[in-house]
Formats: sequence, C-alpha cells, structure tokens
Amino acid sequence: MFDPHDSMQGGYYNNSTNFDSPSTQQPSKASANKRDQNVVPVTINQILTSADSGLKIGTQDITLVTICGIITRMQVASMKVTYVISDDTGSIEAHLWVEADDDQNAVPVIVENTYCRIYGSVRTQQGKKHIMIFKIMPLESLNDLTVHMLEIVHANTMAAAVKKVDTTNGMNTGDSHLSNSLMSTSYSASISSGFNPAQQMVFDVVKKSSDPTGIPRTEVINALKGKLLPKNINDILAFMCGEGHIYTTIDEDHFQCTD
Repeated sequence: MFDPHDSMQGGYYNNSTNFDSPSTQQPSKASANKRDQNVVPVTINQILTSADSGLKIGTQDITLVTICGIITRMQVASMKVTYVISDDTGSIEAHLWVEADDDQNAVPVIVENTYCRIYGSVRTQQGKKHIMIFKIMPLESLNDLTVHMLEIVHANTMAAAVKKVDTTNGMNTGDSHLSNSLMSTSYSASISSGFNPAQQMVFDVVKKSSDPTGIPRTEVINALKGKLLPKNINDILAFMCGEGHIYTTIDEDHFQCTD
C-alpha cells in the first residue's frame, strides 16, 4: 500500500504493477518531472475518453487526478478493495491495494451509495482505464461536489488560455505555471502528511519560505547542513513533489508547499 514514510520510493508511482500497460510504463526523466507534479480535478468522462498515450488537459500531461462521485459498487478482497465510482459523466473502477501487514483500521470506511473523493493515478489494463487509489475519503458535505466542479471548470479554462497563448506565440511558455494552476485546491487540506523526521525537516524548511517564486534547492540543502546529506534531501524533495506535498515553481530547483 502507499507508504509515505519511504523517501526513496515515493509510493506507487515508481513501482510497476500488473495493471500497467505499455502506454503507462516509466516515461523519460524529463517527461516524468512534468507529469508527477500535477494533482488535477477531472470528471470521469475525461479519463474514459482520454487517449491511450495518457490524459491531457490542454498541452499538459496529467497522471495524478482527483475525482468526486458516488460509490455504486465495491468488492473487498484480501489484497485490494475495488470500487466502482460514478459521477454525472460516467463510471470507472478504482483499486485500493492493501498489504497483509497493514493496519486494517487505517483503511477508510467507505460503503456503497455514499459520496467520496479519490486521489490517484490513471492506469490502463487491456485497453480499459481505471484509477490506482492512493487516498479515498467520504465527502463531508455535498457542497464539495460543487467545489469540485468549479475546480474542473477552472482547470479547463486555464488550460485553454495557456494553449491559446502558446499557439499565438508559437512556443510553449506556460507548462510550469499551468501545473500550479490546475492543482486541486482541496488537495493539501485533505491529505495527511505522515512524514518521517527527515521528511518533516525538509517540509518545514520549504514551508517557511515567503518567496513567491519558492525556495531554491541550494537554500534547503544549506538550511539542513549537518543534519541531512544533500543526496537524501534531493531524494525527499523528489518524493514530496511526486506525492503533491510540494511543487516546483519557476524551474525544477525552486519549491513551494501546496498548503
């Protein structure tokens, strides 16, 4: 199951599973850096109608998504829970993997015919799309559905605007800003950190920065000099970007928290 304490692995996203298809194998390093930083609100139909090469919004490749809907069916097995979640645009399966030694009390209590929010990555198996869950939670209020739809409208509006600018200018100028604009505003408030001590130190340094362009990688390393090795700091920064706790701003070496 997703392990936020492993700063070297970063949860599911660096691991292949039987649900991986050739189209979802490990991308190039440059592509992965752009894809892993986005947690984007989408409709189920956007996932189902996306190309086999992957989900896109505008010119931006999207791997990590959040959806809201009602659980219409669920199936519990020894190693995973399979949910069928529906919104007004369609239905999709979502899989939550559970390791044998996991605390069963840590698995969220979600029952059929209740509304929930899911965070996860889009996968394809034998041409059928599904979601690999790294967090699922019940909605506290149906107002969250309205917020989710507004986030989707905002994400698509921003994507269309950036695409128009790029087409007019004949260049790609907006990917890094688009990544930040598409991010779900409820993500940072909904997901718990569960950091180990080293990760918490790095997160605290990034969070304290008041620079609107984010804190440079070198400043994070200098702030923790004598406490953590630079290699470990870089691994933790990559992990936190991949999980959505922090994101890059003006380039790959400036970081801000999603809080």
